[in-house]
Amino acid sequence: MSAFSVLLILALTATVALNSRPFQKWLFASYVAPSLAEKGLSIDFSGFDYQFPSSFYFGPTTLSYRDSALISVRNIELHDVFWSSQIDVRDILVNQCELHSPLDGERMKGFIKTFNSDSDNAGQSFLATIGAIYIDSIHGSTSNDISWTISGESGNVVLDDELSAEDVSLLAVLNGVQFEVEAENISKSSEGQIKFDYLLTSNGIAKASGGVSGFVDSLYLEGSIQTDTSIELASMGMEEFEPVLQACELSFTGSWYNSEVSGRVSGGNSSYSMRATLAQEEADFYSISTDLDLSREFYNWPIFNGFAPVIDVFSPINAEIDIKTDFSDLSWSTVLTDKNNRWNLSSESQNDPVRAILSSNKLALGPVESAKA
Repeated sequence: MSAFSVLLILALTATVALNSRPFQKWLFASYVAPSLAEKGLSIDFSGFDYQFPSSFYFGPTTLSYRDSALISVRNIELHDVFWSSQIDVRDILVNQCELHSPLDGERMKGFIKTFNSDSDNAGQSFLATIGAIYIDSIHGSTSNDISWTISGESGNVVLDDELSAEDVSLLAVLNGVQFEVEAENISKSSEGQIKFDYLLTSNGIAKASGGVSGFVDSLYLEGSIQTDTSIELASMGMEEFEPVLQACELSFTGSWYNSEVSGRVSGGNSSYSMRATLAQEEADFYSISTDLDLSREFYNWPIFNGFAPVIDVFSPINAEIDIKTDFSDLSWSTVLTDKNNRWNLSSESQNDPVRAILSSNKLALGPVESAKA
């Protein structure tokens, strides 16, 4: 028997064995399922189709976490898979993936922590290179019912004790608003440190760019936002804010540390400049402080139509706004000043009356020229 005949027989035997559903399920139940169960995971594995020499096609699959469905996929294709000293995959195609739990919910956070702890405690090295990953669509929602859908691709992915990817290009739809997302220089170190640069673009709205670094429970975000000169917000139901948001340039920083959030924003456009801070004072209690410098152009905003008699008397050039809230109630205070007048407005709760204090050196309201109350 020739060497070619032997190889042909071996190839046919391997093809038949790998396409045998009972054999596939035995392999999965013996070697994969027990490891998943240790982490509270399970997969309703129904087998795969093998195509010689090294491509695999998986049908509908659901990943469950703690006995409840977490992720469902219509099908997954792995093309040209080779394994010697490492795993090499030409490309992976993921079709119609759905997340059954909110992206920012506790179950998804628990799953991510489980995955991270598993990679951190891996006892042996693992190396895989993937030429490209194509995502037909992934959709889900957040804990406050914001729907989202993502599709895109990633190139030159390397998985070992660390993770790196040359670039990721995604098309995201968030509550009907479309964004193009690009990320570069993506990495995750063996210690769990994450780094990448990003660019987000939404035609007719804005462009944001910057970087993210840190760990899953302690992320740092920095960047800048430039809004279009003819911004269009009708699709978001916010068209009345277009004049004040058009042609803005904003810079920002933010951090997430042990479930606590903080951030800073500064910038504006020709009609105003702002400086704002966000701090989390308690578990669910937030403090927001904003300082605004306003030009006369700011009062051309259509929301002020009909208030010309008031603005002629009092048009603040500075506004200091402080808000404290747990999103079920809020207390606030505002200080409005122009060249001659100062209004202090405050309330301890959204259901409490507003307290007002006026200090005026020149009110210019009929016979009243100055007041303090």
